Amino acid sequence: MHLSDLVGSAGLGLVIARRLTTHHNFIVAINYASNSQRAHEALASLPKGCVAIQADVSNRGSCLQLVKEAHEKLGGLDLVVANAGWSRPTPFNDIDAFTEADWDTAYAFNVKQSLWLAQAAKPIFNANENGGHLIITSSVAGTRASGSSMAYSVTKAAAIHTSKCLAKALAPKIRVNTISPSMIKTEWSARFGDDKIKAHIAGTLP
Repeated sequence: MHLSDLVGSAGLGLVIARRLTTHHNFIVAINYASNSQRAHEALASLPKGCVAIQADVSNRGSCLQLVKEAHEKLGGLDLVVANAGWSRPTPFNDIDAFTEADWDTAYAFNVKQSLWLAQAAKPIFNANENGGHLIITSSVAGTRASGSSMAYSVTKAAAIHTSKCLAKALAPKIRVNTISPSMIKTEWSARFGDDKIKAHIAGTLP
């Protein structure tokens, strides 16, 4: 059985894509914002039939178009992984570090994206015999006051509650779940440096 999935093109998103194709026989569409070369290098590591689609998921119209295009190119859609996120590392105790525009960007990527993808996928999933599944990537920063910035922590907490609300609103045919990983060694987290990563894992970093 082939299942179709929409995930990201780098970092955790690419790991998820490889896992789904290798272990669960999925055909996937990977989303990328602007780096076409990296996206197509990622695509080359995936099985035949997978596709790469460019879209800015901080924009509702782009999210709707992304799901529509993924559904058309894959010939179906069973799972959407809302994995894109945004943060600008700042001192956590500096409540003035983020501008209003920064907060808006954090909410667009870390919260609204999931709602928009759910809106786009809802009619497709409801038409599927077995419904569909939306997975939202949050963070342990959403369960406690921690993370790369206050805005990141707040919006990741909102992502968890968004998942709960969508699960209630879309049940029983559409399942919605959240995963909340801690620090993951990707090209994004590498900017923190080994000392900060080790402190985070040890629980000594706020």
